[in-house]
Formats: sequence, structure tokens, C-alpha cells
Amino acid sequence: AGQLGMVARNIWVLLAGISLFLAVLLALQGKPRSARTFWKRCYDVIFELLGNIVLEASARQHRSHSSRMIIAFWWMSLVVMMNTFTGHMKASMAVQKELPRVDSIQDILDRPKLIPVIIRGSTFEEVFTRSPRKDDQLLWQRVKRMKSILPSVEVFSKDIFDDVLAGRKVVFLDTLLFVYWVGKFYSSQLPRGEFYLAKYPVLTPIMSMWANKNLDRDVIKALHERSRWITESGMADHWKLSLMDRSWRAVKTSGGSEYAALKTADVMALLFIWLTGVTLASVVFVVEICLQLRFRKSASFQHRRTFRTISDATITRSAVATTATVECVIVASPYLH
Repeated sequence: AGQLGMVARNIWVLLAGISLFLAVLLALQGKPRSARTFWKRCYDVIFELLGNIVLEASARQHRSHSSRMIIAFWWMSLVVMMNTFTGHMKASMAVQKELPRVDSIQDILDRPKLIPVIIRGSTFEEVFTRSPRKDDQLLWQRVKRMKSILPSVEVFSKDIFDDVLAGRKVVFLDTLLFVYWVGKFYSSQLPRGEFYLAKYPVLTPIMSMWANKNLDRDVIKALHERSRWITESGMADHWKLSLMDRSWRAVKTSGGSEYAALKTADVMALLFIWLTGVTLASVVFVVEICLQLRFRKSASFQHRRTFRTISDATITRSAVATTATVECVIVASPYLH
């Protein structure tokens, strides 16, 4: 339904004002003798101008130069409006409007129904637990209230990422985990939406590592050292870029030979426009029928009244003529002898 509002509201208001103004001008051109004649002409002209909006030619022929200039001005206005509408529609179909993003902790707090998900035992949990910032503390209170501190097995599931895609949840992850799991869950086809990283990250971990807390300290230290070597060598960035490239190639290859049939949602805008036009036409049709019946009754009553007046006048004249004849006969009768 929102497709009807693609043209700005002020344009529709301007068209309505222009149509009323032109209707008054065209109605005054015939020099109406009464207010009823003037409003009847305005009514006819308004429907004629509304018909021009749907590219219907004028039924009546305008002979005066002034009326032709008015109609030409109206048609030029419609051409400009239709070109604007077509260009706006093409631009809207080519470039989609960006939806509101969640780029900071404050954006999460501004959405009460949004569920922040944190992996249990991760660095994010330590940051939000010990942070002195007010927004971090409020976020941590919401996490505890919604019980969204989940183990990694539950976080790395397609249901969680589907909820993120639907805008119901937000997950705190590092870049590599984000790229890996999105590429794994949606490798066969592109999701109906967009995953993105926040502009203002809480942490900037290039590479994360998961280890058991009971593991020997020397082993943990060695793992940290090796992971730092991998990060500094650029292997993590190379792996991330290659993973994104493989995912893009797989999606492009699989989507290039598949064609989906048109659905109702694809042509919903045209259906709404058609339904609106049919509704307006039906309403106008019913109104015209009601007005025609009303005018017909009024005309019939006026005709009966006129006929009765004429009949009464004829009878009166006949009576007067008969009386005059009788008087003449009575007056003239003595002279007949």
C-alpha cells in the first residue's frame, strides 16, 4: 500500500488544488446564470480533469482559446507529474532504502525488544561485567534479565543467526567467527537480508581462541604465542578474505542458473494500484447512480408540477371564456327580438 505514497504528499495536494482552481475557471467561462448551474459545471469539469489523470481524453470539445489554454496547462502538469513518478519509481526499485542499523551499545539500549547474545566465558562477558560505563552496565543488566548468556554450542547455530537476520537478536563475536559461521550457514544461497558489523565495536579482536580453564598454564601460553604469530603473519586476514571469496563464488555459481517464478509479493504494488483504481471507480459509479436517481426524481416532480399548473391554467381560461360567452348571450338576447 505504501507504493501509492511514492509521490510526495505535497504533489497530490498541489494537483488537487490545481484541479479545483481550473474547474472554477472553466465553470465561470460559460457565464452561469445561477449558482446551481455553476456547481453542476464544476462537478462535470472536476470529473473530466480526474479522468485526464488516468490518461483519459476529454469527452467535451473546448472551442474557446482560453479553455484550450487551461486544458493544455493541465495536460502539461500531468506529463511532468507522471515523469516524476516514473523516475522516482525506477530509483526506488534500483536503490533500496537502508534500514535502521545497530552500530553501538546505545542503539541496542534504544530497542527494548532486541536481545543481546553473549557467549559464556568469552572476553565480552568479562568486559561487560567489569566496565564502569553506564551503557555497558545497562546492557549487562538486560543480558542477565533476558538470560541470553549462552554456551558456544547454542550460539553457533542457524536459529540464532536467523534471529539476527530477522532483527530480533544481536550477537557479540569477533570478525573471523562471524565470517566463518555466516559462510557455513548460508553457503548454498544468499539470506533474505544483510549481515553487517557494527561501526563502533566493543572490542577489536583479530583472532580469538577457546581453551579449557583447567588447562595447564604453559600450554595456554604456548597457544597464545602461536595465535599471535598467526595473526601477525597475516594468515588470519588471508583466510578471511579467501573464505569470503569462496562463499561469493559458490553463491554466484548456484544462483546464476536458477530462476525463481514471480510471486504475489513481487507484483503486490501493481495489485494495490489496480485495486485502488477499481475501488475509486466503483465509488464514483455508485455516487453517479445515486445523483442520477435524485435528479430524475426532482425532474419528474418538477414536470408533474408544471403540467398541473398548465392544466389548471387551461381549465381557468376555459371557465372564463365560457362565462364571458354566456354573459354576451344574456346581454345580447333583448336585441334579438
